[in-house]
Amino acid sequence: MSDLDFILIGLMIGPLIYAGVSLRNSGRRLHYRDRPLFWQRLIPLLLPTALALWMPVQMVQTGVALHWQLMAVIMACAVAGLAWWVDLNPNRVLARLSPRR
Repeated sequence: MSDLDFILIGLMIGPLIYAGVSLRNSGRRLHYRDRPLFWQRLIPLLLPTALALWMPVQMVQTGVALHWQLMAVIMACAVAGLAWWVDLNPNRVLARLSPRR
């Protein structure tokens, strides 16, 4: 692996760590009865995070092209942006994602 590969993997892991910590703190700010619903509604949004965490492992094993690594960095930054938006007001997100009655 070259130095560029290590830099890109570092640029990818940083936003994903931020997203995980941010979402965990957002969940803690909610009332205890709303926390399970919050996590159930966010699971579809967290699937890109799992994919972005899986990508560096595959990159190291297969030695893929640079454009795939850049795409993984962009995806990680998008997930971090989504986590930032959720962290602004988790109650608003919970209200939008809950089923209409």
